[in-house]
Formats: sequence, structure tokens, C-alpha cells
Amino acid sequence: MVRLSAFAVCLVELLVHASSYCTAFDDAGCSGQSVVRDSSIWKAAPDKYDQPGGPEGLTTMTQLNNIIMGHAATQIILAGSQLGLFEFLHENGPQTKGTIEEALGLKRSDGSTRPIEVLLLGSTSIGLTVLDKREKTYRNCEIIDRLFTTGGWRSIADLIDLEAIIKYKGEFHFVESLRKDTNVGLQEWPGAADNLYSRLPQTPGAQKIFYDLMNSFTAFSIPCLSNTSKVAATSFKLLDVGGGAAVAAIHLAKKFQQLSITLWDQHETIEIPMNHITKAGLKGRISLLAGSFITDPFPEAGSHDAVLLSHQAVIWSKSVLLMIFKCVLNSSMMRGFHYAEIVTEFYKRFDKTQILLVKFEDLVKDTEKTVRQIFDFLCVDSTVPLPSLNKIQPEDVLDIAMGEHTSTVSDSEKKLLQEYFHDRNQKFSEVMGLPIGELFCWSMPKK
Repeated sequence: MVRLSAFAVCLVELLVHASSYCTAFDDAGCSGQSVVRDSSIWKAAPDKYDQPGGPEGLTTMTQLNNIIMGHAATQIILAGSQLGLFEFLHENGPQTKGTIEEALGLKRSDGSTRPIEVLLLGSTSIGLTVLDKREKTYRNCEIIDRLFTTGGWRSIADLIDLEAIIKYKGEFHFVESLRKDTNVGLQEWPGAADNLYSRLPQTPGAQKIFYDLMNSFTAFSIPCLSNTSKVAATSFKLLDVGGGAAVAAIHLAKKFQQLSITLWDQHETIEIPMNHITKAGLKGRISLLAGSFITDPFPEAGSHDAVLLSHQAVIWSKSVLLMIFKCVLNSSMMRGFHYAEIVTEFYKRFDKTQILLVKFEDLVKDTEKTVRQIFDFLCVDSTVPLPSLNKIQPEDVLDIAMGEHTSTVSDSEKKLLQEYFHDRNQKFSEVMGLPIGELFCWSMPKK
């Protein structure tokens, strides 16, 4: 065959949306969010929190005991959250044990005070509440009150529910999971699917817990994306992969009036966003697609010019992510269009200094040099040691490296193909500002 694809565009129209809600507090440009910014909440001294005890690890029995009793701490904070302890103390200030007992509905007709005593002993011993021994009152710790003030507590409460209710069930099987290198804890959830997300709908209330957390995270982080992403601001057709309850889709559609969005999620959950979309008055601009982006083919090439992967990059394994990214590339505007059209669309969205075009022949002739050039462009350390990059080479790479070009067509057929692509290649040459000979490894006859 005549090798026509001699140019590779080193840029993918892909939005990888960070899942960490903390980003919403720390990143610049997160305006438009009804949350009081206080990034100091999320910034702790690494030697104090990231690794208890400093660089040598744990140094006291108290630190070790806190880990051993971690299961109790999880249940204590869950109880405090679900019973409304922290919310009550934030709204009313320091309160006595009896007042808290009454407010939380823990007062017993037989006069037993054990439930409230266990709760307050637990919450105070791990620092969630603080006891004033002189006044005999309890108050929230500083960070919990600040979370209420900044608007961050709802996300924390949703996270507590997910960790203590959803994830907790599978933790019993952790050791066995390590031994078998598989998600043994999945057996705690009814269903036949090989992943937790597909099984959640079969347990009443579980799916709501999961989506509440995802919605909270997205509500915090999506403004950062929309305020800084030139791709979102200049695209027209966005594919929202695993879009959940449509929090991101609705936010983006409201902010960018030119944008139409397809939300793609599981059959079991696809009805969840419908009410939100209808209530937002966006049924004409946000459509729903039921299916699995893990097992089903991506929408056809050219059906969208941007892809949003919200909370996906930190969930799936490396192999699954590579598969997803390949599918994204193959279904985006990088496929189904000619070179000139692709490059023109990128030039509409980005400054030319933000785009690196890599010639395929250059990648083959000096792979390491070209890879380091890409690293420099991405502001990645280009001096990092690299493994051998010549071990795995497809047949066409070997052909070029050896100076051989496969050809199974006659000269007349080759000429016919060259004439057929003449106008398109000429347009590509004009867009690039380079002669045809520098773009392709074969000459093009004049018309």
C-alpha cells in the first residue's frame, strides 16, 4: 500500500477531569462556585499527616493503636455525621451531654445514657469533638466547624458515607484480595457483574450514596475545569463519559452556550440524570446514551470534538485507562477527517505554540530524540533515562527504518491515488506552511 499517513498529530482532544475535590480549593481560577475558599483546610504539614511519626514512620504506641482501631474511628465519624452531631454543634455552639442526647434522639425511656456517652467518648477521644471539662460542654473540633463555614462539609459527609458503608463491606476480604490479586470483596454485593459500579443498583440506597459523593466532588471541581479549559470553551460537541447525574454536563452546558453534550453511562443508571437535565431546561442540548464505555464501542468518529473523562483516571487500572484513551482518540475528531481539517480545528482552539506536530518518519529515524522533544514540549524532564525504544516496532516502522517502502499497487494505481488526494494534500501543505515534499515521503505529481 502507498503510505499516506506520514504525519502524526501529538495532541488529543481530551479532557481528563481531576477527581479530587481538594483541587477546587487549591487551584487558581475557581470562581463561580458558591463556596468560601479556604485552602489552608486542605494543606497539612507532610511530616505530620502524610507519614505519622516523620520520615522514620510510626514512633509511638498511640500512633500504632490509632491504626489498629481505625475501624472504630470510621464508625464513630459515620455515627456523628448521620445522627447530626456535628451539624447540631456547629449551629448551636458548645452543648452539654444532656442537650446533645435530646437533640440527636438518643434519650432512652429507661434512663440509660450509654448511647450518648459512647458516642461522645469516641468522638472526643479521636479529636472530632472537644470537651470543656470546666463547663462540661462539647463542641466541634476546629476543622469540622471550618468545613461547615466554607461549605465543604456536605462533600465530607458524602465521602464518609461511601467509605463507611460502601467500601467498608469489602474490607473484610482485603487480605484474600492481595493473595488472589482480584476484587474478592465484590462478593458482598449481589449481582453477576465484575465491577462494583454495575452491582450497586441491586442494593437499595447504595447507588444513591455513590452518586451523592460523585455529585459533591464534581460540584467542587467542575468550575475549575470550566474556568481554565480552552477546549471546553471552543468545542461544539462534547462526549461526557460516565457522566453520572449530569452535574458536569449541566454546568458546562449553562456556561458554554455553543456546546451540545452526549452523556454516556450504564443502562442501570442512565435514567438518573434525566430529571436533572429536564429541570435545568437542557433536554435539547444534553442527550443520553446508554451503554458501557468498557465493553461497548465508542460513538463513531467525528460525532464529537471533545471528550470529558470525569473521575475516571483515578478509578481504573492502567490497562483499562490505556484502552479508554485509545478509544477516545479513535472516536474523536482525529479520525474521520483529513489532515488539513484536523489541524485547522486545533488551530481554532489553541495558539500554535500549544501544538506540537510530529512527523512519523522523524519518530522512526530517531525515536529517542523525538520522544525527548515531546517531553520538552510538555514541560516534562527530557533528561530522564529512557528504556530502549526500538524493541517493539510495527512492520511499517521497520520498513522506514530499513529504507524500504512496501508497495502492492502498480505505478498507474499509485498515480491515481496521488491525484485523488492532490487537493487535500495541497490544502494540508498550505495550512502547515510547508512544501509537500517535507510532509510526505513520496512526491506528488502536478495536476
